[in-house]
Amino acid sequence: MVTVARQPKLTGSSNTRSVLADSPARFLLLSFVLIVAVLAVYWPVHTHPFMPADDNFYVVDNVYTHQGLRWVTVKWAFT
Repeated sequence: MVTVARQPKLTGSSNTRSVLADSPARFLLLSFVLIVAVLAVYWPVHTHPFMPADDNFYVVDNVYTHQGLRWVTVKWAFT
């Protein structure tokens, strides 16, 4: 004969979890907090001027990038 121990009954309300636990409200709250944090970190960047560092050399005037995705261009990209 196998004896199974009973789990003690919880007293009080059966709904003791938080309202925000695993709910759409929690998802929205965390999404909002994440969006606000990202905006707070990157907001100063919008006042910085654009700096075209090496676009002409690596993209605009590059023969390999104009040829598209081919074996020769993939080999060139990884060498």
